[in-house]
Amino acid sequence: MRDNPYVGPRPYERADRHNFFGREREARELRALIVAEREVLFYAQSGAGKTSLLNARVIPALEEKGFLVLPTARVGSALPPEVSPEEVDNVFIFSLLLSLAGDEADPRQLLGHSLRSFLDEHYPPVEDAPPLVLICDQFEELFTSHRERWEDTEGFFRQIREALDGIPRLGVVFAMREDRVAEMDPYISLFPRRLRARFRMERLGVKGALAAVSGPAQNAGRPFAPGVAERLVDDLRRVKAQGDEDFLGPFVEPVQLQVVCHRLWENLPEDGEPVIRWEAVEQYGDIDRALTDFYESALRAALAASDVDERTLRHWFDHRLITPLGTRGLVLRGPHETGGLPNAAVDALEALHIIRADARAGARWYELAHDRLVDPILAANRAWRERHQSPLSLATAAWLAAGKDPRMLLRGQQLKEALALAETLPDLGEAEREFLKRSQAESSRLQRLILLGTTVAAILLALLTAWALVSARQAATARQRAEEARVQAEAASTLAVSNARTAQAERDSAMTARAALAENLEANLTAQALGNTALSTVTPTATPTAT
Repeated sequence: MRDNPYVGPRPYERADRHNFFGREREARELRALIVAEREVLFYAQSGAGKTSLLNARVIPALEEKGFLVLPTARVGSALPPEVSPEEVDNVFIFSLLLSLAGDEADPRQLLGHSLRSFLDEHYPPVEDAPPLVLICDQFEELFTSHRERWEDTEGFFRQIREALDGIPRLGVVFAMREDRVAEMDPYISLFPRRLRARFRMERLGVKGALAAVSGPAQNAGRPFAPGVAERLVDDLRRVKAQGDEDFLGPFVEPVQLQVVCHRLWENLPEDGEPVIRWEAVEQYGDIDRALTDFYESALRAALAASDVDERTLRHWFDHRLITPLGTRGLVLRGPHETGGLPNAAVDALEALHIIRADARAGARWYELAHDRLVDPILAANRAWRERHQSPLSLATAAWLAAGKDPRMLLRGQQLKEALALAETLPDLGEAEREFLKRSQAESSRLQRLILLGTTVAAILLALLTAWALVSARQAATARQRAEEARVQAEAASTLAVSNARTAQAERDSAMTARAALAENLEANLTAQALGNTALSTVTPTATPTAT
């Protein structure tokens, strides 16, 4: 329907003040405290509606009383691209000045300014000058952002004190989450009145929630039927207990209320009944479904407005707009892209108020419209990934189901394809990363084993080759020695034969000599015998005998 009287997840702005219901008492009390005190700490639980109360009720009421309310400031802005951290004296003061200076200011002109010097220059102390009110919204950013510059925290409070001392007409309001209030304690001594003026806004009660549900519909001319708004509030404050029982709690989450009522109003047929009956609430007013539908419809609009793929878009929400701690993150708008997302898609998301922009000194920053959207977005994205699992996700799931069995790890071409696929997946989970890491480690281990085996085989082959060469040389040497021995043996045999022949010849010569000698001897003997015989036959001659 046109002219939706419910703002959905975004905070109320001044233009929405006629449809802001349910916080009248808180608005009066906080306004009175700001008028009476110069330093006020305003705190509540996350999502209670602090920003909406300030925008729709407190700031307009202060201005009606003659106060000059400065532009609502933030202290956790990232530095503009043209300013380096080394140039900034105090990052929190610089962020505050970016908010006060406005979208058209040159950030570099703020360098060197203190809070006091900036206020003196832009809001000089002229006669009858109206009292100033500086409101620092989401002040918990002082303790959650720029943690590398933690030493600037005390300097920030000292500059606040200097401005309060030097500008008597200045008052300061710090609006922050309740769970961060204790972090202010080390610095309260720096305030003139030790920050004693504090206002805690309770969560939205039943009476306030009923006014927030029924008031806008009544203004828009299509009220709830009797008892329907009460039933819706009861449904919004229903708390699930252990087991299957639930009970009605005392509070309602304002963001849930706004999203449910906003979606309910959007889906009501324009030509329907003049009152809203319970059947319509049952059909369009489920809280979880409303938040999920709101997110999914925003995604569809962004996909239609640009050529971005859905996986990249969901990854952008998971990892750029939501921090690893589950809190909202800030993304700086670039000339064509914002955190890797085409600006056409970003513009579509901003138009649907699922993200909101914060323009600061020429730069534009985006964040989720509210913390309450974090869990539904994460749950919706998990469900989408389960329905659109990649082959890598399926392989990882099988590995996990097998107790991380090493045999289920990828190898070879499968691993190469998985690594290439991982480069195209913006939302690769921790399990997939571990699976790929272990697969690579196992593949490297196997490659090392193969390399080791190849090296060992090469060494063994070299050793065998060397052994074969040595054996061949030894065999050749043995053959050579055997041949030499054979030759020597043949020579020795030849020599022996020659010697034997010589000896035989010598023996034969000796025998011949002996035979000749024997013959000679025999001849001699024969001759002697013949001689002797001859002598015996001759008459001997008488020899005269001497007397």
